[in-house]
Amino acid sequence: MAESRPPTLADLDFASIRSAADIQLQADILNQIAQVQIDKMVEKNPQIKKLEEKGVPPVLVVSAAGLVLVGAAVFILLAYGAQMLSVFVSVLQPLYYTFKALETEQKDDDTMWLTYWFVHGVFYIAENSILIPIINILPAMYWLGKMIVQVWMGNFEG
Repeated sequence: MAESRPPTLADLDFASIRSAADIQLQADILNQIAQVQIDKMVEKNPQIKKLEEKGVPPVLVVSAAGLVLVGAAVFILLAYGAQMLSVFVSVLQPLYYTFKALETEQKDDDTMWLTYWFVHGVFYIAENSILIPIINILPAMYWLGKMIVQVWMGNFEG
């Protein structure tokens, strides 16, 4: 009797999906591929093997490790993404409104935007000198807080 080989990615055929049963078949193939990979990791990693002997399913260990990696990636994206969004909100949008204000005859809006740019400059100097420890500890929260303050300043004449 011929021994069946484990499925590979080449066995997947998403183009042939016509029904729910076809979707289930492809999902089963993916599950088998994942199980083969998990089994290979268990063989190579004695710590996972020890956990398996204590009753912890290897899929749980691999899932937890994956969740930690995804969480770290999301944190990094939020931290640096928040900084980029903060730059957009605190520089590009106000720059547009400043030029619009300069085109009007009123001086009140010019004064408001001059005040905004002064406070923005103070923020810039502070965040590049005395606020560095806070930014390094809680980067996403700092940039989110800065963005909220600057949206308030720019849009509500704060």
